Amino acid sequence: MGWHMDGPSGEGHEGWDATVFPGERISVGSGGGGALVRRPDGTLEEGVDGRTAIGWRGACECGWRGPLWVRVHSPQEQNTTDRRIWWDDINRYGDTPADVEEAILAEWRGHLEPPALADVRAAARAADAATARLTAAVRAARAERRSWADIGSAVGITRQSAHERWARVAQADPAQLICAEPYPLAPGRRCILPLGHPDGHQSATGIDWPAETVARTRAVPWERVADDKGRRAWTAGQLRAALADLDDDAPVIVHVATDEADVADDQIITSAGHGQIGWGDGHGKDPDPIFALEAHWPATTTLHIKPRR
Repeated sequence: MGWHMDGPSGEGHEGWDATVFPGERISVGSGGGGALVRRPDGTLEEGVDGRTAIGWRGACECGWRGPLWVRVHSPQEQNTTDRRIWWDDINRYGDTPADVEEAILAEWRGHLEPPALADVRAAARAADAATARLTAAVRAARAERRSWADIGSAVGITRQSAHERWARVAQADPAQLICAEPYPLAPGRRCILPLGHPDGHQSATGIDWPAETVARTRAVPWERVADDKGRRAWTAGQLRAALADLDDDAPVIVHVATDEADVADDQIITSAGHGQIGWGDGHGKDPDPIFALEAHWPATTTLHIKPRR
């Protein structure tokens, strides 16, 4: 293990030049008089003879794998442009040739987020965390019966602005508010535990919301949502990328499956945003944290959008 990058760009990344062996095994160090190798199933194998290596590639703890630098068996086969390397002095650990290691390091650095964008992302996370803490502080102040005028003055805004911003949140059940602090072990994700939970954040990845601690609230394990064909739910980033090259006046419809096999209907989008959830428990409606497109049947019986000619 060897490569680190200081700053937000390097968060969640530790890279190394991995020796590659048959069976998609890669080295993660040395041990047992040879290479310490990780198998595809995650188990480790000690004492693998480095002289049986088939090449080298960059690897990162984030899961990234670089292209394979193939080890060839004669100098005539070598072609660095095609990542074909002849290395007759390979040792029992399968150490990477120095010039190949330098090239792999450059590839690893290339997969990292540019520092300027990483700084923006880190600043956004910090702003979100600060907003969550401010909301918690407002709730605590309202619990002590502090006036909206006092809260507005503390924030530097008017009484009316403070009321409009936090009135609904201040009246909500504390169990419905989540921590939303950045989750240290999963960059880009946030803690899903209730606001004010003890130390130790928890990510939504691969686990269900702790329902026993969150009254009247269900969370969607979004990473596991799929349709009957196994297609995963799109994210905002995927939708944004799909729309990026369209003209501003390009029509967009929602193609919605029906109960009939292989039959779908086109519906027009009439609005988008965060809606409200009515729980039917007498507490009114709460903000829906999932951004949604609202679709309705068009006035005509069928919808056909003709391309421009």
